[in-house]
Amino acid sequence: ANWLITGSDAAQTPSAAPPADILPKRHREDEKHAQRRRSIIERAWWLFSEQGYAAVRIADIAKDVGVSTPTVHYYFPSKQALFAETLHYSVKLAYDRQVAGLQPITDPVAQLKRLVELQLPLGAEGRAEWSIWLQTWTKLAVSEGGLDTHSPGYRRWTSTVHDIISAGQKTGHFVTVDAGTLTAELTAMFDGMGIQVLTGNLTPSQMFANICGFIDRTIIQQQGATS
Repeated sequence: ANWLITGSDAAQTPSAAPPADILPKRHREDEKHAQRRRSIIERAWWLFSEQGYAAVRIADIAKDVGVSTPTVHYYFPSKQALFAETLHYSVKLAYDRQVAGLQPITDPVAQLKRLVELQLPLGAEGRAEWSIWLQTWTKLAVSEGGLDTHSPGYRRWTSTVHDIISAGQKTGHFVTVDAGTLTAELTAMFDGMGIQVLTGNLTPSQMFANICGFIDRTIIQQQGATS
């Protein structure tokens, strides 16, 4: 995505590039097999996000894609392995969206608010992406294994927030409170409010307004104020 936008493989936006091992896996296979693998991941992503991991069977995914159950198992040894790939897919969606959405913006305040806006659980795809993350957190809360993507994937998100805050501090746009502390506070608020949107207690617009209010009150350097 960055190459298409900028003509360069180098990162030109504050969106932290995810390590290769938390993106969808690449395999040495012909285009037909690669397309089938992508189709399985994409349809599984939708089914898991809409119905929940426990309710979806490999047979359901196979039927939705139009292949046999053994065909799905040919590409993915277990349902857990396939779910892990849907998390990789979510990381890639977020990164591509951030590269495209943040590229034209140079002002740190606008960048930070745009980043928040890009990650809202808004629309079918936004809610699906959040559903996959929320189900991942639920699995980790009960110590289910096989989700090694979570930590590096989440660090990519927090690194993006941290990079924008640090850049804004250097230009004098943001207060000089420890950037790690501000990142932790902002991302914790973001995660909590995202869960409230998914459970119907907030709307995405209310979430965005609340988080922008926090940014305005806590992170932006007020004129004539010292931190």
